[in-house]
Amino acid sequence: MSNQTFEHDVLSATGQLRSATTLLVMTLIGGTLGYYIIGRGLWSPLDCFYMTVITLTTVGYGEVLPIAHHAVARAFTIALLFTGMGVVLYFASAVTAFILDGDLRQLMRSRRMRKKIDELKAHIILCGVGQTGQHVLREMIESNAEVVIIDQNRERIEKLQRELDRPLLFIVGDADEDDVLIQAGIERCRGLVVSLGSDHDNLLCTITARTLNPKARIITRGSDPRAEQKFRRAGADRVIYTSVIGGVRIASELLRPQVVTFLDVMLRDKERQLRIEQMELNEHHALVGLSLAESRLRSDHNLLVIAIYEDHRDRYHYNPSPDFVLAPNHTLVVLGELSDIESLRRK
Repeated sequence: MSNQTFEHDVLSATGQLRSATTLLVMTLIGGTLGYYIIGRGLWSPLDCFYMTVITLTTVGYGEVLPIAHHAVARAFTIALLFTGMGVVLYFASAVTAFILDGDLRQLMRSRRMRKKIDELKAHIILCGVGQTGQHVLREMIESNAEVVIIDQNRERIEKLQRELDRPLLFIVGDADEDDVLIQAGIERCRGLVVSLGSDHDNLLCTITARTLNPKARIITRGSDPRAEQKFRRAGADRVIYTSVIGGVRIASELLRPQVVTFLDVMLRDKERQLRIEQMELNEHHALVGLSLAESRLRSDHNLLVIAIYEDHRDRYHYNPSPDFVLAPNHTLVVLGELSDIESLRRK
């Protein structure tokens, strides 16, 4: 069930409850006024209301108004009884539908989650949490990234929440629809991972996402390398072919096993969150103007600089020397703990 379908069902139950409540209130007011008019003002409004309530609820209490020998009052009571029973039953069914079918708690959770998503900026949208998408999600969580999931299978997302033992921000719907991507904050996100069931779905989602956010970085999963140019023209920044990566990994396990093992251990280490990360320098960063030796990245921050990317030259400097001077628009590729990297980013 999509978020829209779910909320439509809940709103329908809410509307039914509102209508039933209005009808019940009108019946109570009508009964009270009826008794008051029949009694010509001699019966108090409170007694008239009480008589109406015990008539509608059929609790069996004694009559509080002297209607035993009042033919008009008795006829009015009979009419109120038959009419009111239908109203009360309708109200009871509406309350039941609201509690059971509408699932009030789930509605409240959905609205709180929607509010959190609306407050996000520079987050990542993950379209599809199948076998590949689930691994993407776990790495995003390990890297402390803010992620919004889009998937058509609510049960799969809820199962993931239980396995990860943490709440997830998600939209249940079709990721290639404009309104679903907008709900996920496509216009405010910094990146999008497209990992749906087929190349056709991934291509359509990529086109839609690029139209809605020309600046976001879009990484798309593909199965057929021959379709890469289509993905590129559709707006994908990178296309990842899981079969190709799998083949390279198999070969690497044979040719360079210790390198592969090192990367695996680094990613799976539960005690230390070691990662190879990138850190962009702007003109206000404290490191700008310093050489690598002066930055004391190794001694003070326990970070190893593997490479430096110069954006204006589209060039990498591998294993840069200690006298390399850092400048705005440089991107550092570093190996270290996530906490140390985050601390340096805030300088």
